Amino acid sequence: MFMEHMNMPLDVQDRLYDEISALKHLDQHQVSKVIETFGQSQLSERLSY
Repeated sequence: MFMEHMNMPLDVQDRLYDEISALKHLDQHQVSKVIETFGQSQLSERLSY
């Protein structure tokens, strides 16, 4: 629901899930960095145009 409130497209949400799943150690700092990266990038960057 968090990503829906950020108005992230579903394909971007999938990529975000993939990146978080690929982390070797899940800690709050690493996860927040990944989310922040996707939240601040341009839409075209997130969609790989």
